[in-house]
Formats: sequence, structure tokens, C-alpha cells
Amino acid sequence: YSMKLHPIHKTIVTGEDKIVRVWDLVTNKELKTIEYKAADSRMKYHNSNVKIAMDYSGLIIAAANLDKNVRLIDYYSGVV
Repeated sequence: YSMKLHPIHKTIVTGEDKIVRVWDLVTNKELKTIEYKAADSRMKYHNSNVKIAMDYSGLIIAAANLDKNVRLIDYYSGVV
């Protein structure tokens, strides 16, 4: 489980088990859920997010996983 606060957009990005969620700090509501597939489906126990990061603009979310991949996710489209 990982969490990252974005100071300008007043959001928190969380990551857990191939799912990235964006939360609004003001309303405490979930704004977005992005789910992605594992790089190797045989590694079903090694796909948990271990680190989440967000660029300063808030447009790109990076999710690093135990499958040794870093996924760059577009905030608005959810494209990995």
C-alpha cells in the first residue's frame, strides 16, 4: 500500500494491488479509480503497488510494483 499527497491539487493518490485511486482532500471523496493488468499474469502475488508518485503538475502518476515494472499513468485518461 502506498500513498502520495499532491499539495497544489489537494488530492491524495493511493495504490494497492494493481489499483490506483485519487481522493479529494476537501470532500474526502474518491475522484478516480485506475486498474491495470500485471505484466506477467503468473505473478499474481507480486503485483502490489510498493510506491506511488505524482509529478508536480499532477498529470502523471507513477506506480512501481513488485513485478519490477514502473507504470506511468495519465491522470485524465487513465491510460497506462
